[in-house]
Amino acid sequence: MVDTLADRIRQRILHNDIEPGALLRQGALASAYGVNRMPVREALRQLEAEPAGVEGKAEVPEKRVG
Repeated sequence: MVDTLADRIRQRILHNDIEPGALLRQGALASAYGVNRMPVREALRQLEAEPAGVEGKAEVPEKRVG
């Protein structure tokens, strides 16, 4: 499920369905794909770890502490 979700998010980023520099919010993505936040979180981590391609196209907000 995580790989499929990462592929779907990646495609949206690469096709500019998600605007460059847009914040990728876990809750909004989870609602859009009908899943809970855990697979979204893992998919975003997977995308963040990828070499160039998606890097710099959108931002995952830092986790708030406190």
